[in-house]
Amino acid sequence: MTLYRNQTYLLYVYGPDQWEAKAAMREVFAKHRLQLQLKED
Repeated sequence: MTLYRNQTYLLYVYGPDQWEAKAAMREVFAKHRLQLQLKED
C-alpha cells in the first residue's frame, strides 16, 4: 500500500481499546508526516 502526504486519511477505530489505538495511529501518521482524521463517535 502506498500512502500519499497530499491526502487526508479518514479512519474509523472501534473496540474496547479504541482510545489507545487512536493514540497509536496519531503517533504513526505524525511520524511519517501524513494527514489523519479520526472519525469520532
